[in-house]
Amino acid sequence: MWWTSALVLQGGGTTLTALMLALVVGLAAPVGLAMWKQGSPRVPLRRWAAVHTVWSLATATLVAVAVPDPLALSLREHGWMLSAQSLGEDHGGTRAASMLSHEVAEALDRSEQTVVVIPTASNRITVDVTLGGPGGEVQRHYLWDTGATYTTLTHQTARQLGIEVPATAPRVKLDTAAGPREATLVVVPKLRIGEQTLEKVAASICDDCAHDEIGGLLGLNVMRHLTAELSDAATLRITPQPKTDRTPDIANFVALEVIGSPTLVPSRRGQHLHWRIRVTNHGSHPLQNLAPAVVFDGGETLRGEEVPALAPGATAVSRVKGRVGTDAGVAFRLRLHHATW
Repeated sequence: MWWTSALVLQGGGTTLTALMLALVVGLAAPVGLAMWKQGSPRVPLRRWAAVHTVWSLATATLVAVAVPDPLALSLREHGWMLSAQSLGEDHGGTRAASMLSHEVAEALDRSEQTVVVIPTASNRITVDVTLGGPGGEVQRHYLWDTGATYTTLTHQTARQLGIEVPATAPRVKLDTAAGPREATLVVVPKLRIGEQTLEKVAASICDDCAHDEIGGLLGLNVMRHLTAELSDAATLRITPQPKTDRTPDIANFVALEVIGSPTLVPSRRGQHLHWRIRVTNHGSHPLQNLAPAVVFDGGETLRGEEVPALAPGATAVSRVKGRVGTDAGVAFRLRLHHATW
């Protein structure tokens, strides 16, 4: 039940869904198995306990062998969640669940770790980063900056990597030490930290984010692909997450526009829409499996048809069809529901 709930929560499920599936896997399934073995709905407590023990050990072993890395990540981030929901985050049971989840995750984790030793007198975390592009590789000393939304790149480093900055490149707002400013986004083909390599990483061009000792900022769009643990011994342990959504980065390079008039047609059970969304790839890399979405002010969301592939500079059309409630206002926004590089 514990492992099932953590995996469901890591996958984006709600607490209620996690609890229900945990009860099905942890209790309902072994009860049903015991009744089947007994041939009767009346199962002696000893028989049920034996079946439950064998079932729990077998399923736990299967999950630990089949998906050790996702399980380890799930336990680290959500192994204590159900306890916190029922007992409170400050309860001793929650702290015990967190500690036990962490210990089991450490035992399961087979992924390569990058170890960064931080000087005792230092008040910042820096890591050695290798950037790769069409022009070759460049090594830089980067600042681990949880306040930076995007990883940064200077114009000089972009030229060394052979990365062009097209006039149509998207622009984003940044908060820097020198104040708020706009920056151009590009895609770095490869970024490596120790043993971990990330492909196609969005980076903002920011010359003010570097100086003689620091080549740039390592932002949240890279950190969300990694799990980082800082020990008391001034050591940062970095491990890759097994699966991370790339849509937030890709969305910056995709333009969405309603073709024609975005009208809602009243129907007996709400309002009906049938819109066409123009999807344009403004990036320099081909995209796959794109799907736009219409999000109304009331919170209702309708997802459009998936576009299988979209080349750089290309445009495609996705239809959004469906019904929304009468509470859905005329105000809406378009967003990228999902996509991959």
